[in-house]
Amino acid sequence: MRKKKYFWLFIGLFSLFIIGSSIAFNTKQTTVIKKEEEIKPFTVKIYGAVKNPIDLSFNRTIKLKELILLSKPLLESDLSTINLNSTINKNFKLEIPYKQTKISINKLKSLKDWQNLKISKTSALKLFNLHKQNKIKSWKDIESISSISSKTLKILKSQIII
Repeated sequence: MRKKKYFWLFIGLFSLFIIGSSIAFNTKQTTVIKKEEEIKPFTVKIYGAVKNPIDLSFNRTIKLKELILLSKPLLESDLSTINLNSTINKNFKLEIPYKQTKISINKLKSLKDWQNLKISKTSALKLFNLHKQNKIKSWKDIESISSISSKTLKILKSQIII
């Protein structure tokens, strides 16, 4: 009877020793020290239907939502196709499009805004220069420009308000 008790006691202690040592060795081997992946500097450019176009460099990942808030999108901007929860960790360019509603001519302040109306560059440049000089008061002023075709005029009438 005593031999059986010592035998089971020995097996119990031996099994505890084996289990304890296996746990100790496994935790030491599987402990992984996570190194933060070093992110290279990258640039982000946001332009289009925004109040403040952005061209910034970052050393860390950043959410697109933060960048869009920095650029202050206009009321006419169309953010429905953009995933605001995406993170950015490499070079990135984003053109925020305008909604398909009509835009006031006073909101078109740069040549890029005129080109976003999907008209030719030469027409956009002429219209931009005339608008800069405050010479566009009505549709007749635009119709009087020789290089503006009827197709361009139709596009402009569908997209801007004078």
